[in-house]
Amino acid sequence: MKEVDIEVPLADTTHEEQYARSRAVVAELTGHGHWTQAEQEERIHIIPFTLGLTNLLFKAEVEGEGGAREMMVRVYGAGTGALVDRERELAVLQSVDDELVVGAFANGVVLAFKPGKCLRPHQIDAPAMQARIGAGLARLHRRRMPGAPADARQFWATLRSWTRDLIERVPDYTFESFDGKKFAAKDLMTELEETEAYFSTRNDLPVVLCHNDLNAENCIFDEASDTMTFVDYEYTCTAYRGFDIGNHFCEYAGIDTNLDFSGCYPSREAQRPFLAAYLRESGKEATEEEVAALFEEANACAQLSNLFWGVWGVLQDTFSTLDFDFTQYGTRRLQEYYSRIREPKYPLRML
Repeated sequence: MKEVDIEVPLADTTHEEQYARSRAVVAELTGHGHWTQAEQEERIHIIPFTLGLTNLLFKAEVEGEGGAREMMVRVYGAGTGALVDRERELAVLQSVDDELVVGAFANGVVLAFKPGKCLRPHQIDAPAMQARIGAGLARLHRRRMPGAPADARQFWATLRSWTRDLIERVPDYTFESFDGKKFAAKDLMTELEETEAYFSTRNDLPVVLCHNDLNAENCIFDEASDTMTFVDYEYTCTAYRGFDIGNHFCEYAGIDTNLDFSGCYPSREAQRPFLAAYLRESGKEATEEEVAALFEEANACAQLSNLFWGVWGVLQDTFSTLDFDFTQYGTRRLQEYYSRIREPKYPLRML
């Protein structure tokens, strides 16, 4: 993989400087480092993308004899290196598609551009779209990464690291659950330890290569070719299959600080097109028994998504320079998590 020591500034700069640095990165990685600045401006067109909650995204169009070559320049958001294992991410990207990674630069990566449009939360619940996403996720789950563990240790190690950092960086963080109970930052570590201990007893939960962040915007649908592509593998690791599916259903509520899970989380019947397509792509019959079993698995793990992204949100706010209230988002996810806990405490369920 090609690498260049050029940094694209995130703050205290102008859009023109970001575009110029991005052009320089693309020129070097595509074998055009000899182009002058004027030639880069003429032959490399930079188009900013407004999507992307934590990273800065640009589409680059490079003019050549064979036509324009399109790629995506992704500039890592401030502090995201503390939340994302970049070496593992690059390994995953190359494993998923050996032609996907164009190269890396000091604070980001350049990827082959995937045609299509990012979906929105109101689009992913359509049965036909559910089927495409479910089949695509089944294909991802069949992949194996060399050297990856066969258990969920990477998942739990990530969540433990985030929780420790949250306690250290915002020790005074508190929030109140919907029923009026108060929780402090240190309570999250106790909750995590108890939850991990429970899941360690669930040997019936398959562990696969999971995307772990399959929100609507990370699903690219190309209508012309009728293909679904997933992007943004920052949090990918071996984890629970049910978590990946259940987490996707949680994303029906969108990415907002005023999440409505009660109105947006899909019912058992509404999940059926996704689950059936997943099973068929996995080589199984989508019988009522198989669909019911996968439903139970996904929804037993779905609530873990709220703990995962709740901790992430509060911690992300200590790094981010973006105009988004990550603490409020994280708190809303944690409130949802604790609102679902009843006695007996497990399984954690969204329905």
